[in-house]
Amino acid sequence: MVISNKSHATIRKLIQIVKHGLASCILQLAGFHRICIAIFVFASIVFRLNAQQEFKEGFARMQDSTSIYFRIFGEKGDTLIFLHGGPGQNMYGVGPDLVPLSESFVLIMYDQRGSGNSEIGDTSILTAGRHVEDLEELRKYFSINKMTIIGQSWGAMLAAMYTGKYTNNVKRLLLLSPGPPTREQFDERFAVFLKIDSAGQGRVAKLRSQLLKSENPMAVCAEIHSTNEKLYFADHSLIKKRKGDYCMVTPEAIHRQAITASLTLRSLGQYDLRPILKLINQPVLIIEGAKTPVPLSEFYIWKESLPNSRLIFFDKTGHGYPFVEEAKKFFKTAKKYLKGKWPVN
Repeated sequence: MVISNKSHATIRKLIQIVKHGLASCILQLAGFHRICIAIFVFASIVFRLNAQQEFKEGFARMQDSTSIYFRIFGEKGDTLIFLHGGPGQNMYGVGPDLVPLSESFVLIMYDQRGSGNSEIGDTSILTAGRHVEDLEELRKYFSINKMTIIGQSWGAMLAAMYTGKYTNNVKRLLLLSPGPPTREQFDERFAVFLKIDSAGQGRVAKLRSQLLKSENPMAVCAEIHSTNEKLYFADHSLIKKRKGDYCMVTPEAIHRQAITASLTLRSLGQYDLRPILKLINQPVLIIEGAKTPVPLSEFYIWKESLPNSRLIFFDKTGHGYPFVEEAKKFFKTAKKYLKGKWPVN
């Protein structure tokens, strides 16, 4: 068992303090009712924090000898595979906010090839198709018969491409703010973003071009994501509640991610996922925010192209972060669906 950050020693000390406090209250040695209440509240916070900090980690070696880094949260329930966005982002941007799912499921997340702590391997084969094969190799590595896949943004596109090819290996899909289903809509999405926030998105475009050359790519990364979050979140006051951080990686990783994004997107060409989506008969739940800046037509195309799908818009959410903006509703909805029941829209 590995702890996710260097604060584990501090957390262990807090746990010991809390245990002593709880024991005192139980034995009625504390003598102060309000202090005991405070200890119980603090205990619930500390124990929840500790539970979210613990995970197993490792590297899975692909057939071409590229190492893929993964983390496993939880020990009971069905196994979920989380596919992060991008291409060329990492598990740390969204993954930490999804850890509560590990209370009911085994949650596996990994850095896709060329992202985060994973190696980039031979860049001549770094394509969307290679990402699909990596996922299939990981399924075998973890000895999973049928996967339940959670895909966010680009991760939803990857989940669809994988399911289209390896349909017998997938149980169900949960797609969170899925990426554009066609290249035409990809271009339309970013044109809309530019109209909404021309200064911010113009700055983001310039910053992206600097990622490979910058001597401080972490600062560039942080500005890119802070700018986008202001566009994506319906309630800006909730941005600070995010547990994830896309830039919580090394400068070298950020450089690799920029290469990965460029090569993967290039491999997609003038893509159109609709023919693949029509072949997917597994249950698919699509979640997006009603206050999204993304053209709604994208999500209706996902819904209309997938034969056995449902689309839910969360009323108070923008784009990409329903697990932050409406966390209680999201986890209730997601857990019900992931246990095999359609949620009520």
